[in-house]
Amino acid sequence: MGAGARPRPPGPLAAAAAAGLADVAGAEVLAIPASHVVQRVSAAGRSVVVKVPGEEALAAGRTLAAEAFAYRLSTWRAGLASVMPDVLLVDERRQVVVLAAAEDRTSGRDLLARGELPEPRAAAALGRSLARLHRDTTGLPIPFRASDGVLELTSVPTPEILLDRARALALAVAADDVLGPALTRARRAWRPDCLVHGDVKWDNCLVEQAVDGPHVVLIDWELSGLGDPAWDVAAALAGSFALERSLGVPGDDERRALATAYWAQDGTADPTRVAVLCPPRLVQLALECAESGADLEASALLEAARALVREEQALRTTMAQWADSSRPASAAS
Repeated sequence: MGAGARPRPPGPLAAAAAAGLADVAGAEVLAIPASHVVQRVSAAGRSVVVKVPGEEALAAGRTLAAEAFAYRLSTWRAGLASVMPDVLLVDERRQVVVLAAAEDRTSGRDLLARGELPEPRAAAALGRSLARLHRDTTGLPIPFRASDGVLELTSVPTPEILLDRARALALAVAADDVLGPALTRARRAWRPDCLVHGDVKWDNCLVEQAVDGPHVVLIDWELSGLGDPAWDVAAALAGSFALERSLGVPGDDERRALATAYWAQDGTADPTRVAVLCPPRLVQLALECAESGADLEASALLEAARALVREEQALRTTMAQWADSSRPASAAS
């Protein structure tokens, strides 16, 4: 290996053994579809999940550095640890993460496969988890910046737009009379002060049915970093707007449950900025769809984003009302 070259990550069995999994010689290895290499290793009645960078992702400049940092941070921040899977091994140098497999948790993706929005109780659990994440990390020195590239579309030079198939659409969004100014307002409103997940959606959630109700943990922290807590809340709400449109099911109850639970738990996101950041998150989802070839879905999401921009004042009012009615008396005063 040349000087300065990145050390190769270990294989899944070696990583699982280093994390404490016994009898790996006869272990079963199951690949989990993801942009990085994610494998479930099972042996002796126990399973772990091993995650290492994928070659294609590395070639595109994507690493696990921010995710490894977030998991390492959770080992000494109890609030953060409560919203993450159990961390068994973090190797920042070789970019390896090993997590305990979620045997008793349902993936958010499975919830959506039923063709329904998650029930309000699950949405409230997600709101509480986001509040814990933001409260527990406010003011900490975070060396990575959360992914917020969509906010830069109206300010970065064209060559710096790191998209392939969706590049033309990104340029059209930046020049759009409605969406372009909305992105600029959102960029100017951005106030980074805590660790944010950066890509909150039900695909990145695991739901556990506990005695006292659902509990949500967040997975896939690749885009995490120092950011505005309003971005995570806006992402969750924007996802509800997107699902409402695609499934044809009203999402008002889900959004209200999520937002009110968040602020009831002293969530730090500013309600006005949540409203301002909802349309950009829909734009981001649209560009992701376009990049993957889902052009019709991308078009529908952009129309939803334009509708939210036009209704921004009403959305601001709703967010403020939900926050004011939910915050503990000490926080409200």
